[in-house]
Amino acid sequence: MIPVRIVDLVSDFQKATVVLEDVEQRVRFAFTTDPRETHRLAKEMGRTRCRCNPVYDFIQSLLGTLDATISRVVLDDMGRGIRALVYVQRKEAELTIPCYPPDALALALREKVPVYATGEVLAQAERLSPPGSLPLGPPEVRRWLKRVRPADFSSGTT
Repeated sequence: MIPVRIVDLVSDFQKATVVLEDVEQRVRFAFTTDPRETHRLAKEMGRTRCRCNPVYDFIQSLLGTLDATISRVVLDDMGRGIRALVYVQRKEAELTIPCYPPDALALALREKVPVYATGEVLAQAERLSPPGSLPLGPPEVRRWLKRVRPADFSSGTT
């Protein structure tokens, strides 16, 4: 499993796309979901004025009453799409609870716990260019980028 983070949430009337990448920024992947089901995640990401989520307040109270804490969230691929598992620690026992992916991610943000993706999820991820590497493009553009200097953009007069 690889640690990942939420990069973006893009939504329209037909679908919402949650974009994630590994913490070392080597790969990026996304999944789509119903836009009506991502409003709680958007709130936890600070995308709305009100960050209140009564259902998460209830979950926090329930966990506190049960003397339990969320330890991590794992995103997995079931072959039909992304699923999420919330790992809850209670005394010496660790419980695994299936959860709707946007809600699992929102809980992870709220509780400040790590999110991981399995190899199955990452197998579908897009590879990102290493930091500092040249962007992909036609060979002539890459050659030009290697030799261009800031002075090339100066008029020579100040």
